[in-house]
Amino acid sequence: MILTPPATHIDLARLAFDAGAHVYVEKPLGLTAADSELLLRTASDKGLLVGAAPDTVLAPPARAAHYALTTGVIGTPRTADAALLAPGPENWHPAPQPFYASGTGPLGDMGPYYLTMLTYLLGPIEYVEATATSTRSERTIRTGPHAGDTFRADAPTHVVAFLRSRSQALVTVTTSFDIAATARPHLEIYGTDGSLVLPDPNFHDGSVRYRCRGEQNWQELPQDDVDVSTGRGLGVLDLVDSIRSGASDCRSGHRAHHVVEIIEAIEFARLSGHPAELRLLREERCAGLR
Repeated sequence: MILTPPATHIDLARLAFDAGAHVYVEKPLGLTAADSELLLRTASDKGLLVGAAPDTVLAPPARAAHYALTTGVIGTPRTADAALLAPGPENWHPAPQPFYASGTGPLGDMGPYYLTMLTYLLGPIEYVEATATSTRSERTIRTGPHAGDTFRADAPTHVVAFLRSRSQALVTVTTSFDIAATARPHLEIYGTDGSLVLPDPNFHDGSVRYRCRGEQNWQELPQDDVDVSTGRGLGVLDLVDSIRSGASDCRSGHRAHHVVEIIEAIEFARLSGHPAELRLLREERCAGLR
């Protein structure tokens, strides 16, 4: 299990492969899609598996939402809205500077939870537009021995992305460390016949509600295994199951790689001011790997 800072994930995973070990990596799988793709290829060549966080898609709320979508409870999913709106980790973390390093910020730090859930429920993302700003570039540490000290954020602190899935669902994702307070739901999916509201994808519990067209009240979806202890570590157990069953790969590793691709596409789109097609970015990257 690799629980170290993101910049060390790839090198440590390669060392583990050299020792003949399967690997589970905390999010993100890598800082670039080229690195995470090469990691998966190296594991495959050595007959080893890669699992990766976040694992909240394995929890009861995600499974309940997935079943509802596949059985047509709200019809065909057409659009979705996801929002991580927070005042920033300097309010609770005594050393928050790494959360604002280049390549991190709210998108790199918390985005994987939302993007993993969205791709699990709606499928792969193919097209991205994005923009960003920094409402408060100077931050003040609020707790711990350095309370009162200030530092500058190197990453954008408010990122808005527009995504289109392979199934043609349109998705808006907002990640921000600039918001004092919000009443906006973390994640909603809108179908042809109704709407679905999910809990915070950073956690493994919470209710999933739906409301169909023409109805006046929200209903709660039933969930399986709600009385069984779940939490961080479900992904490791999933990797162990894959190893024991002799699987050729672990789904969470490939999903984590796609999330790195999406984040890279968002970064490309916001910096260039142009839309990003993941297919074209992938072709360019693969050409460089050959």
